[in-house]
Amino acid sequence: MTITTVRFNPRHPKGQQCGFTLVEVLIAMVLGTMILAVAASVTGGLAKGSQSLINYSEMNTQSRQVLSNLGSLLRSGSTVLEASDERLRFIRLTESGDPETLTYSYDNAQKVLLLTRADGSATEVLRDVSHLSFNYFTYRQNPTAEPLEIKHVQLEAEMTRRVLGLVNRNYVISARFMLRNKRVNDGNLPSS
Repeated sequence: MTITTVRFNPRHPKGQQCGFTLVEVLIAMVLGTMILAVAASVTGGLAKGSQSLINYSEMNTQSRQVLSNLGSLLRSGSTVLEASDERLRFIRLTESGDPETLTYSYDNAQKVLLLTRADGSATEVLRDVSHLSFNYFTYRQNPTAEPLEIKHVQLEAEMTRRVLGLVNRNYVISARFMLRNKRVNDGNLPSS
């Protein structure tokens, strides 16, 4: 059994087929292609923005952790053994009162800040560092590089990550951390 339906279209006379012309099909294809191109561009932009935000958030969290740990360790510091732009070695007093030697050093080749303990174990504490420097100050806030005069330490760093053709930067400038257990003799002040 076959069912045949007849459609009536007043715009086309009998016997003429209904459909799209070649020009209409081409216009539809061009419009469809343009819409797909815009959608792909928007999707790519959203992906870059999302990844950029994730990178910035990770760098920010990492730098906050480093500054918190560095501040805690420096506040318990008693003696600076070595002080340069990219390296800080000092002795801190542990909670039990025992001395512990710690070294923060910047590895420019690997772009990382390392924390090395007295036993030689090294921990990567900051990565993707394009620039890092330690700044040192006396009790009276004057810049110095002399380990015996250092009472305050400040860290400046720039972290850089590349993602999907974009560059994310995070600038880190710490407060000046005071070595609380370091004895100072500043002429007018009694030794403590």
